[in-house]
Amino acid sequence: MGYALMRLVNWLFTNVCGVATPREGGPVQRNEYIRACAAGAVPADAPPAVTAVLRRHAPAAATMNDFYWDLFGVDRTTPYRGRRPNAS
Repeated sequence: MGYALMRLVNWLFTNVCGVATPREGGPVQRNEYIRACAAGAVPADAPPAVTAVLRRHAPAAATMNDFYWDLFGVDRTTPYRGRRPNAS
């Protein structure tokens, strides 16, 4: 579910809020924007329905974006913060 929420929020930020992902360097600006929204900031120009989705799901998207950033850019053995180690 976290993956689906991440994809939805990332899409909304890119396609509705206009936070573009550059061709090189990765989605740094988008991820910072999503973290800010997870902390309570909301895009002023977004439609109310989009704002409601972002308020609700930005924390999950921020967690997943950070996990993917670490997994694919830092260390392939990065544990997911939302899961306890050694949990089966």
